Amino acid sequence: MHLQRGGRRRREEGSALILVVIMLAVLTPLVVVLVQLGASRTTAEAHASSALVRTYAAEAGLARARFMVARHTNRVTDENWLRDVASTDPDAMTAVLWEDGQRHFVHPGGPRGSATVRVFVVRLSPLQNPYSSWFLVVSRAESADPDGAVRAISLAQTMRTTSSFAKYARFVSQNNLSIGAGAHYFGEVHSNANISAANSTVVFHENVSAHGTISGGPTVLKESATGVPQITMPSEEQLAALTQEAPGGAMVFDTTDAAFRAAFHAATGHMPSSGNPTEVHLTWKGDVMDVTVRVRISGTWRTWARTDEQIPHNGTIFVRGDAYNEGNFASRLTVAATDRIFVTDPIRYVNTAGDPQYTLYENGSPSTFNPGQNEWTSTADWRGSAFDYRKTDGWTAPQVGGISFDPSLGLVALNNIVVRTDGIASNAEYHGAFFSSNGTVTSDGATGKRNLYMLGTMITTGTMPMSGHWSFRNYIYDTGFMENPPPAFPTVEQPTFKNWHELGTEQVSGHVFRLTRSDAKTAFGL
Repeated sequence: MHLQRGGRRRREEGSALILVVIMLAVLTPLVVVLVQLGASRTTAEAHASSALVRTYAAEAGLARARFMVARHTNRVTDENWLRDVASTDPDAMTAVLWEDGQRHFVHPGGPRGSATVRVFVVRLSPLQNPYSSWFLVVSRAESADPDGAVRAISLAQTMRTTSSFAKYARFVSQNNLSIGAGAHYFGEVHSNANISAANSTVVFHENVSAHGTISGGPTVLKESATGVPQITMPSEEQLAALTQEAPGGAMVFDTTDAAFRAAFHAATGHMPSSGNPTEVHLTWKGDVMDVTVRVRISGTWRTWARTDEQIPHNGTIFVRGDAYNEGNFASRLTVAATDRIFVTDPIRYVNTAGDPQYTLYENGSPSTFNPGQNEWTSTADWRGSAFDYRKTDGWTAPQVGGISFDPSLGLVALNNIVVRTDGIASNAEYHGAFFSSNGTVTSDGATGKRNLYMLGTMITTGTMPMSGHWSFRNYIYDTGFMENPPPAFPTVEQPTFKNWHELGTEQVSGHVFRLTRSDAKTAFGL
């Protein structure tokens, strides 16, 4: 019996040993896998932590750039420093706006680590078109991962140091802005006083702001702000300086300018004196113009006439005196006058073939007007027809140097912009960005029942421009001004930031950064 029990025990011990061996055989690979998984997880977490640190570092670089844009505190003292430090070659950016080597970044509740940050600036114009006023700011952060490889992440944002006044569909600098029922504004609106809307049918599709109050319960689709600081209009000196900054150069008609006096004398035989009254009459003829310069010398007006002169595309015309404008316009230009600007006949945007950019459609077809029947509203006229004033179907934009552009005319005066209505039988089209620093846009002529179509923007000291001379007024904001305002158009000292994008991650060698055109175009839809 004893031997029997001992044999059973040995058999049980043998079975237990076999079970242990089996369990070890099964569990050992599992333990190895778990250890490997733990190590992999630790490595992955370390990589993720490093990547997150690089992201924070790159975001910090963009924040630094935004601060510098807002405060103008770069090593370059010129307010245009963003332009000055920008690279002109988007395929190999070497200009560094800001560099912070091995900055230690800590995120509350998150990872901590170090990364080298470099911020680059490139003009968008080589990527997009020569008329863009935006800059692409790229913040690139690099650091070593646990495996020893140096990796980087690049974040980018479009910025500019100032905003053009042309971003405003309506701007009033010295008075309250009163808005009637049914008005829609597709650009920003601002008043240095108060804004009073008729009711909720007044719709602001972009931001609206006032130094005082906004009343009447308008519909605001983006943001509204009250109590904002007043925005200062440019002085005569600032206006003259602006005209020198246009890429296309400046054409100057100024009796205080020795070169102009000499040219006028050579053409007419009469030498102007500094301060002689001056008028410049400009008739637009597509991409050329007729120019008549009149200077009052010793009580007599002396005239210098030129025909079919090339418009200084993407440039400016500066007049110390009054400037007169009319005709069909197919270029990009700002006309600035130290006194008044007169619009003596309709101004229309066209292409080089003379086709109008905008057309009034009646029941879906281009409209012909009956000059004797001109009282109608935006929905029906004497024929009970529906009307729509919009971009012409199939219109082809003009080109310069193989680059298409929309016409853009800035009319900038220190005093009033006067729109003459005499001789206009029925309808009038006025295309352009109207800017009156110390006056308003007004009509000069017999009051009559006419229909006004205005494409552009109005920046004035007062409200109710050209009221009383039109049976119907149709104001359309030119949304192209948001991105590509007229050249050297007055600016607001307010930086603008938009379009934050990640350009991607990369394993790097050294500190060379390259942004390809395809990268930027893909990221920013250029």
